[in-house]
Amino acid sequence: MVSLAACKDESPQIGRNLPNAFAEARPIFDQRVKARFPIGSSESELLGELRREKFTVTSLDQKSSPYGYTKQATAEIARFPCRIWWLISWTAEANKITAIGGMYGSTCP
Repeated sequence: MVSLAACKDESPQIGRNLPNAFAEARPIFDQRVKARFPIGSSESELLGELRREKFTVTSLDQKSSPYGYTKQATAEIARFPCRIWWLISWTAEANKITAIGGMYGSTCP
């Protein structure tokens, strides 16, 4: 008997139904992020949605961040033998998003 839980897509909603090829999927994911959380939208709403989707939120050192973002959120799942991840990075001032971007990829042994 096969467990139905094993068939469940554990991907965050914003990361579902992307093309299988990461090179093709990355710009699509970035566009989804920018469309869902456009510049000027509420950082509080972004944080609430990301936490509901089980993203882990961290602060960044703006000087060492390649694009100058100050926060990022990561979600990942295991897909043997790799880990698939979704990364959303942003900067906000006065609870308004001022810059945002998304990355999608995998880490394999």
